[in-house]
Amino acid sequence: MSFYSQVGEVAIGSRLRQLSETLTEGAADIYELYDVPADPRWFPVLYVLSKQEQATITEIAQHSADVAQATQMLLAEARHNLWSAIEETEFLLTDRSLLERVRSVRKNRESSAVKIVEYRPEHQADFARLNYEWIDRYFEREEADRQSLDQPEEKILDSGGCILMAQVHC
Repeated sequence: MSFYSQVGEVAIGSRLRQLSETLTEGAADIYELYDVPADPRWFPVLYVLSKQEQATITEIAQHSADVAQATQMLLAEARHNLWSAIEETEFLLTDRSLLERVRSVRKNRESSAVKIVEYRPEHQADFARLNYEWIDRYFEREEADRQSLDQPEEKILDSGGCILMAQVHC
């Protein structure tokens, strides 16, 4: 089983880099076949120049027609339209970046781990601690706070109040 089969879609960047390297190496072999002393990474520049010059650049453009036809044949043999898939993926990433998508997945995962439960006596220490931290940060503790937080059943629940707690399940 290949590395990419084991790792899956998380390695899409590495897999696309590997495909790019394979295609670039193939292009270098093609340039050599046509005796073109150029680095394939310069193809976009050479292509633009081929549209503006009538010298050896034109020869390169003629050879590029062979490459274009062979590439079209390769893509036609594929079950999926790679060119369209890359184009669609690029479009989707301009709409919402991979970072934004990871943040969304993480937020959903983390929020699904939160369960809201009714207060039980075993929650008293956490209930008091959390509320004291909040009060101490933004206000000053008062006697009414101490009574409610140290005796929540008596001061809140027995008089018809409700306390909900959030539990995080990892």
